[in-house]
Amino acid sequence: LEGCVRCAHDGYCTSQPLSEHATHGSIKLSSKMNCGKSTNLCGLLVVESGLGSGYYKHSKPSVHGLWPQVPPYGNSACVAPATQGGLPSGLPDCYNNAEAKADPAHEKEFIEHEWDKHGSCAGAGSETDYFDQVCSLSKKPEDIMSAHFEKGSTIDELADDLRQSGFAISDVDKENGQVMLSACAVPASGSNGNGYVWKLAPEEKFDEVCGNAGPSPAPSPPMPPAPPDPPSPPAPPSPPSPPAPSPGGQCVKGRRGPACSQDSECGGLEGCVRCAHDGYCTSQPLSEHATHGSIKLSSKMNCGKSTNLCGLLVV
Repeated sequence: LEGCVRCAHDGYCTSQPLSEHATHGSIKLSSKMNCGKSTNLCGLLVVESGLGSGYYKHSKPSVHGLWPQVPPYGNSACVAPATQGGLPSGLPDCYNNAEAKADPAHEKEFIEHEWDKHGSCAGAGSETDYFDQVCSLSKKPEDIMSAHFEKGSTIDELADDLRQSGFAISDVDKENGQVMLSACAVPASGSNGNGYVWKLAPEEKFDEVCGNAGPSPAPSPPMPPAPPDPPSPPAPPSPPSPPAPSPGGQCVKGRRGPACSQDSECGGLEGCVRCAHDGYCTSQPLSEHATHGSIKLSSKMNCGKSTNLCGLLVV
């Protein structure tokens, strides 16, 4: 039929494509969403200003849905609900607007589509939890847009009003009069069926607000400087070098003479008077006061390998 594209759920042909209202459809986003390095779920909270046409025309702003930006729209994970108890029996409060009351069958089907297309990937605790979160997240943006909607604002002006109120606008769908706010999700701590809790946040702060890595640890205190090495003990003095041997077969004062084992071996050599205890001839005569004199010891004393001094206490 001319101008008709589908049979609506009320049993009549319509020119309104279902895809425009139910999915991204003809909505062109400026870029794909990036959840960050440690955030599993991210997406868009889409709020209709009411300034559009067809199903997008309302008497006041109304939420469209919460859309995880799974591929090809972004890199968000698709997380199934923690529990599945079925859709709410009635319309969620934030969807029960004047248009829904005029066409409840269509709105009911729209709710079913939002869950099948988006909510089933949002990691909510359940179907009811998903729509409760959608209504909770959209309440303040709707209130701000409603206050300015009555003044005849354009969609760009409504988006600016939200920005000035601290909301991060990811995109604006001017064709259908929608504002898209960026959001991310964190695992719930024991509530909502252990599902995820969504939060509105700028895309560049997803990891800070929703990341699984948590806050960065505080830097470790600097290591104290190592104590200085103790000074090395002074090296023990080297033992005095033995006197150089005397030249040839003679004895010179201050120098070793030829090697010997007894006095007779030194007697015929020039300047030599005896065989000293170190086994060399010497020109130094024995002195009774300074040496053993005529006392004959049975053997020479050996100080050992590591003892410098050894001797006799004579009583």
